Amino acid sequence: MVVDGVAVSKKAPAVLAAVAGLDLPAGARLMDRLLQQRAVDLEALLRAHRRATGRHGATRCAELLRLAAGGARSRTERVAHRVLTAAGITGWRADRPVWLHGYGQALLDLAFDELKVLVEIDGWAYHRDLRAFLRDTDRQNALVLEGWLVIRTNWHELTENPDQVLTNVLDALAERRRAFMI
Repeated sequence: MVVDGVAVSKKAPAVLAAVAGLDLPAGARLMDRLLQQRAVDLEALLRAHRRATGRHGATRCAELLRLAAGGARSRTERVAHRVLTAAGITGWRADRPVWLHGYGQALLDLAFDELKVLVEIDGWAYHRDLRAFLRDTDRQNALVLEGWLVIRTNWHELTENPDQVLTNVLDALAERRRAFMI
């Protein structure tokens, strides 16, 4: 496309071209960041990829899109999904939207709706400044006041000690089943 004599690209094809030239981890980080910032959405990336099949980097883009389409917004969340799935833990829902009184709209990383257990997956890049810290505190307080049990985990724990994550999740689910007599 040409605008005022300058060749420009739409966002989705530009993102695909950028990640195609990177190695897999760097491409995943870039795509994750842009999806989380809502600079581009997954559907637009998938449409652009279908139009670009056979171009340079299409195989790498296909792999990144397959990973991104797994229901998670970040690489860390995809690891969490794999850890829970491999352990046979079911009944959770990824990216569950919820309205919290006194807070507003929130998106829950991994929610066990029936038992009101939430696994929050913290990424350092998105939880490192004061504004994010304060927002997370307000959000967690609103969740607790509405009866949610919140478990926090992170990349390091998921990759270096996934058994601890599983223990925390299973203990929380067992405690809630006892409390709710389910």
